Amino acid sequence: MMLPVLSKNPRVWLKIVVVGGLCGALCDQIHIQGGVLYYAQPVILQQAWWVALLFAGASCLIYATTSLWAQPAEQRVAAVVSAPEIARQVLWFVAMYALSAGMRDRSLALVVLYAILMVRRMVRRRDVWPQLANATGLAVGGTAFEMALSSTGAFTYTHPDFAGVPLWLPGLYMHGAPLALALVRAIRQLESPSAAVKAEH
Repeated sequence: MMLPVLSKNPRVWLKIVVVGGLCGALCDQIHIQGGVLYYAQPVILQQAWWVALLFAGASCLIYATTSLWAQPAEQRVAAVVSAPEIARQVLWFVAMYALSAGMRDRSLALVVLYAILMVRRMVRRRDVWPQLANATGLAVGGTAFEMALSSTGAFTYTHPDFAGVPLWLPGLYMHGAPLALALVRAIRQLESPSAAVKAEH
């Protein structure tokens, strides 16, 4: 299997840590304020002190694993990731987060809705298999980690369905995958503008 090509620029990693940690903690507030989950030892705004650090570390790991699928995706679509495209993916992900808060007690309905929306997002994409491969990896890894963490009692979902997590959780990770891949490709594009051209040949 091809190894991921990661940035050697410390500033890139610093941005991933800071932005990933802050944005992750803010998205987590959607779940806290929406009654989706709660923490055993909340400190600030009903959130545990370590949440931003957890999202910072997770962002680095997601960057590394998603980088595996950047080149296959670039080989299937024009490797130009614009600011509007990233903004669109951000809005999608935040909307899916909000949807999980609004439907927190209707797991099966949300699973079906997530699946329908995912098909809608993928159906006409030329990079569908790298997208789905990345989404599957994030869904499996992210859900497994949350199962393990919730088993410690550090946090609790208010409507768990299996092993401490709701059935719709993998779907939320899958809907975050296109944003992750767009950001990874944008980083590659900034660090090596010629990569976009090479990927098409």
